[in-house]
Formats: sequence, C-alpha cells, structure tokens
Amino acid sequence: MKKILYAYKVTRALALSAAVVFVSGAGLSFAGYGGYDSGYDSGYGSEIDITGSNDTTGYNSENKNIWDLDFKTDIDVENKADVDNIIDQWLNTGKNLLDCNTDAGSLTTGDITGTFDVVNELNVGGVSFDGYGYGGDPEITLSNYLTGYNSVNKNLVDVDSDLDVDIDNHAYVDNDIDFDLNTGKNDVTKNTVGGDVETGSIDVAIVVENVVNQDAGNVDLGALAVPPVSADFSNQLTGAQSENINKLDLDHEVDIDVENHADIDNNIYVDANTGKNDVSQNTIVGDVTTGDVSISASVTNIAN
Repeated sequence: MKKILYAYKVTRALALSAAVVFVSGAGLSFAGYGGYDSGYDSGYGSEIDITGSNDTTGYNSENKNIWDLDFKTDIDVENKADVDNIIDQWLNTGKNLLDCNTDAGSLTTGDITGTFDVVNELNVGGVSFDGYGYGGDPEITLSNYLTGYNSVNKNLVDVDSDLDVDIDNHAYVDNDIDFDLNTGKNDVTKNTVGGDVETGSIDVAIVVENVVNQDAGNVDLGALAVPPVSADFSNQLTGAQSENINKLDLDHEVDIDVENHADIDNNIYVDANTGKNDVSQNTIVGDVTTGDVSISASVTNIAN
C-alpha cells in the first residue's frame, strides 16, 4: 500500500495596535482664600474699608488713629511623578516545521504590522490666582477736621502684604521597550517535493512622547499682582499751629520660586527577522522569498 502525505500552505498574520497614555496634571487654580473651596468669599474673606477721622479736637491735644494690617499668603505646590513603562513584546508567525512529506505544498507566513504609542504627560499646567484677591477694592478714608489750636492729629495706616509661592516639580520617566518580531526561522526539510517558502513582512512604528514640567512655572497672580487699594485724605479747618497728618504706608512683596527637575530614560530594542529559514535535504523545492522589514521609531522629549 502506497502512503502519500500532503502538507499545504500555512498562513498566519499578526497585527499590533496599542497605546500607553499616562497623564499627570500639575495645573492649579486658586479661586478663594487659601486657594481651595473653604466656604469663604474670594479673597481674604471680607471687605477692607478703613475710615479714620480726628474731628473737633481740643486745644493742645494729641489725637491718633493707627491701623496696622498684615496679610501673608504662603503657597507651596509640589508635584512628584514617577512613571516606569516596561513593554516586552514577542510576536511570531514563523518557526514553522514542514518536513518528511512526499508532496509538500507551499509555506507562507503572515505579516506583522502595527503601531505602538507611549505618551507620558507629567506636571503639565501652571498656577492661577484668578479671582483670588483682597476681598474687593480696599478703601481708606482719612481726615482731620476742625482741629484745636496747637494740637497733634494723626491718622496712620500701615498695610503689609506678603505673597510667597514655591513650586517644585519632579518628573521621572523610564521607558523600556523590547520587541522581538519574527516571520522567519522556518524549517522545510526532507521533502520529496516541496513548494515555495515565502515569509511575511514586518512593518512596525514605535512612537514615544514625553512631555514633563510644561507650563508648570507659569504663575498668573491675578488680583494679587497689585493690591487694589484706594485712599482719600483730607485736612479741613485745622487749628493754628496744629500738626495734621494722614499717612498710608503700603508694602507689597511677591516672591515666586519655581524649580523643575526632569529625568527621562528611553531604551528601545527591536529584533526583527524574516530570514533564517532552513530549506535543505529536499528532492525538489520551490523558491524562498523573505519579507521586508520596516521599523520606525520616533522619540520626543519636551521637558522644563
């Protein structure tokens, strides 16, 4: 009895399409006291209205109205992001065995195609104090009216505001990408009649984009940039040899310290193969055609 074995075309295809997206935002918007929803109105919680007057003062008298206002805002923003992307892909349509056949067909391995995107956005966005201020427009009204002979009449207002903003951003990104792609490494051996061997093509695109600490140092002070203080002073009907003083001392200090630290490591390794086929010890065999290999890699780092 005669036994005849037939092995026909083998076809496999792999398509890769994947994306890894990591987003960590640093943007902050301060809209009320302390920058958070604390139940207060926008600003320091109340209107600042000062009215001081020395009215109808006596002979040789000394009259003083003194206001000392201190406002201090201390804001510390610290963002820390640590991202490790470890991607290990083994894609294979090859490593096929076609042997010991009397009449073997053709062997065709499938293509490997696809794109792989890795996007890391860390500490992106600034700090805004829009709507955060002194609680309206502070109004100061000081007057000395109808003062006595040889009297001393003083209205003294001292307003000190101190805004201290510290922004510290740390971003650590480690991308380890390892691709092992194969359509070859096929064995066609010991066949009486063998067909053609055609391996698939490899077409893979790798895109890595790291955006860290972008606009993180942008600070919009809003109403805190310049205190909206208005003042109205007057001396009327003052006595002979009297001393009448209205004084406003306004000090506004802004200290902004921004530090950005970025550490980015991109390691990309690609092993792509369509060959390494073993076609041997066949009586009759067809053609061997290996596929094309097309690998593109794009890496973009935008930091600080």
